[in-house]
Amino acid sequence: MKKIFYTIFLAFLFFAIGCTANVEKTHTISKTYTISFNEKGGSDVDDIVLKHGDEIFLPSCEKEGYRFIGWMLDGELFQEEKFDLEKDINLVAKWGPLYTINFRFANIEPLEVYGSRTVYILPEVSDSDFLGWYYYDDKVELPFTYDGNNEEIVLQAKYRNHKFAFIVDGWHIHELSDTEVEICGGGFEDGILVIPEIVDNRTVVAIADKAFQVYDPTAQPLIESAPLTKVVLPDTIRIIGQSAFRN
Repeated sequence: MKKIFYTIFLAFLFFAIGCTANVEKTHTISKTYTISFNEKGGSDVDDIVLKHGDEIFLPSCEKEGYRFIGWMLDGELFQEEKFDLEKDINLVAKWGPLYTINFRFANIEPLEVYGSRTVYILPEVSDSDFLGWYYYDDKVELPFTYDGNNEEIVLQAKYRNHKFAFIVDGWHIHELSDTEVEICGGGFEDGILVIPEIVDNRTVVAIADKAFQVYDPTAQPLIESAPLTKVVLPDTIRIIGQSAFRN
């Protein structure tokens, strides 16, 4: 009789232990975590409740006059596709300008536009040859209204008697032919300017008018604290423009 009793008792004990382990396992698997949001003045966003390993579908957010960039965690953009953390987290909205205007051929910082797609003032360029700002082939008249969807746009400074340039390896160049280019601007260090023989796999044969009298390449005077003291030219140079190195 005692043997039967002990057998039944042991069977019950093993069953109870198995149930307890299963409950603990079930509890671990079903544990949930919460992603909450700090909208920083944007539209309200509901919390997300999910389990470890679940896919993450982050909501967007809106704020008048701003562009939503994304959600930040500890100062970094949060881009995880699955939730691999074992804690609750709070994501902070990052906002940027509606769009940014970059200025080519003039040493001017980009202009960040918030709150409106209309710009009432554009930077002036202190150059008597400056003709104005151009958006593609159209001259920009104030107020300048941008109705596109690009986050960054480019306005180009245009000058009298100057061709448009493009930048390769830090050098502003005019394309003269398929094999030859003209340098019309670029940087130098410690007052020493070394003109390369080859740029963009083409031979440098000329230095443009006012190439290094102005910066980037035809708009602003060079910084006075870094005067040009030495110029090294390759043998390929055939033409040096008027006031090319005046500083």
